[in-house]
Order: sequence, then structure tokens, then C-alpha cells
Amino acid sequence: LVLVSNAQQQGLTLIGSVRGVYLLVQSIEAILSNRLHAHCTIWDFVRNSADTMAEDDAQVYANLRSEEQVSAVSVASWSKVHKVAKGSSAFRSKHQTRLWILLCLNTNSLYDAVVSLNHHGLTQRYYAESAVLRTSEPSNSFLYSALYALNSLQFQLDVSDVDRF
Repeated sequence: LVLVSNAQQQGLTLIGSVRGVYLLVQSIEAILSNRLHAHCTIWDFVRNSADTMAEDDAQVYANLRSEEQVSAVSVASWSKVHKVAKGSSAFRSKHQTRLWILLCLNTNSLYDAVVSLNHHGLTQRYYAESAVLRTSEPSNSFLYSALYALNSLQFQLDVSDVDRF
């Protein structure tokens, strides 16, 4: 939140080299992995946002320009993605998740994607009852407030260097 506050006050565009962006990406990943069911990956959960966001009326989004980013991850053609494809499925899933987070930050779509997944009941399917994503309604949650605050920032993260994050 300090990163968000400072960036808002100074009107910064956040790039990967800005102090704190790496920790922000890691924190988002940690939140998304909190109390995830053992047989699931974060990617299993977030890739559903392609469908849930398509079903939602875009007028309900906090950012009217929000777009699902799963398709962008799926069609990524960077050489690093091809190298990852040869790795384990767990490694591929982690890579896809991180790429999705970066794309969502760049397009200010993270909050809307997570709210859409919650609205369609997917948090209940993928997370334990005590998971951070399930602890309260998005309108009453510190986590969702923090995700919403990210919409006020401009990110320009280099998605071709996803492994650095």
C-alpha cells in the first residue's frame, strides 16, 4: 500500500525496475495461493476469468477498459514461453500465472478479474473456506480495497521478462 500511495502522489508509471514492484507481484501471487485446494493451481483458478469476464456486463467493472488476460497468456509466443512448455506442468502453471498477473496490472484488470471470479462462485470451488479471497465480500474487504487501489496506477511491466518477477 505504501508503493500505491507513493505512486499515486507522484503520478508515477510503475515499471519492473521500480522498487517494490517485484514485491507487489510476489504478494499478489502469495494471496492467490493462500489456502488454494491441494489439487489446484492458481492458473487453474484464474484461467476461468476468460469465461467469467465474457459473461459479465462490462458496465459493472471498476475499470471500464478491463479485459480478460487469459487469452493473451494462451497465445503468448515469446521464446521463453516455448522453453517453459518443455518444463513441468507445475512450472508452466506458475509461469502462466505470473504472466497473467503482469498483464492484468498493465491493463488495470486485476481487480475486475478477481471480483468476476468471486461473483461466479469460483473462489468457493478452488479455495478453502478460510482463504483470504473468501473471507468477506469484495465490498467489505481490505484485500479487495487494495486490489481496487491498483486501478489508479499505471503499470508498464515487461512481460517478456516474466521470470525476473
